[in-house]
Amino acid sequence: AGLVAEEGECLLIEKVTDSPVYREEIDGVDGYTPRTILSAPIVTAREDLVGVLQLIDKKEGRFTTEDEDCIVLFGKQIGEAVLICRGNVEQKEFVESVIRSIAYSVDAKYSVTVGHTERVTALAVSLAETMELSPELCTNIKYAALFHNIGRLAYNKEITDLAPEEEKGQNLLFTAAILKGIQFPGSLHDVLHIVVHCNEHVDGSGKPDGLTRNQIPLGSRILAVCDAYDTLFFQGSSTVR
Repeated sequence: AGLVAEEGECLLIEKVTDSPVYREEIDGVDGYTPRTILSAPIVTAREDLVGVLQLIDKKEGRFTTEDEDCIVLFGKQIGEAVLICRGNVEQKEFVESVIRSIAYSVDAKYSVTVGHTERVTALAVSLAETMELSPELCTNIKYAALFHNIGRLAYNKEITDLAPEEEKGQNLLFTAAILKGIQFPGSLHDVLHIVVHCNEHVDGSGKPDGLTRNQIPLGSRILAVCDAYDTLFFQGSSTVR
């Protein structure tokens, strides 16, 4: 595999133990010695090496030139798949970094709330994972936490100066309006639902629908608890949320 990665060419070894690249102290460490090996580089369309594909001991007969052609082609297909996956990861990381930057800007509107969104997000994800919720729900809770105060982007001075409960109501309205304009992928279908109901109260006195107890989505309850905890711990009795 190392030789193929170094040279970038397909390699067929028909009798492994006779090959100059065979090292018994390494290749025989697991007690199994392969007879034949067919190995090919995994490359992208730009010929960038991203790995090595290796076949050991064909069940029937010997490896043929057709096998070599197939493994080379398959290696290129895998290379393109890896490239696409890397691109998706990079795009996801870029989008999340933008969201986090926006969240920081929102928090910076008040000196006492700087870092609030990051802390609430970390708390909410940690709590959800400790509860062993599904990875999909944990991800929805994470993005709901990142977005839960996004409505403050649309504030003017009149709203900023409102009393806490009035401001919270305005934040909910603006946040819901902003999130409804975002086309979330299918895997994040619960984000809006979680955010909209994070101001519900177990006694039914919350907003927007007066839901009680288990009527409130679990993600919303987790977010509400973490939001309240961070507010009490870092802001104390401050009148700013």
